[in-house]
Amino acid sequence: MGPPPPSTGGLCPLGGGVGTLCDNNVCVDTSSDRLNCGSCNNICISLWDCCGGVCIDVLKDPGHCGTCNPTPTCNTCVGGFCDYV
Repeated sequence: MGPPPPSTGGLCPLGGGVGTLCDNNVCVDTSSDRLNCGSCNNICISLWDCCGGVCIDVLKDPGHCGTCNPTPTCNTCVGGFCDYV
């Protein structure tokens, strides 16, 4: 029989890196998976993205306007578009 499968939250190989085992022993990247953001079963609300393990509203957050990448020069963010004025 082999060893039992790792429990939820264990580490697993993922695309040349390391992922986290979540429900049904599925290996996910908790730094970008909207259904397992930062940890297993931490779901980002609709239209938010998982950026570095944190749920962020990239449509309104001037610090991450339209992208998970930081947008430090953005004053306001509307619909994912930045106002640099």
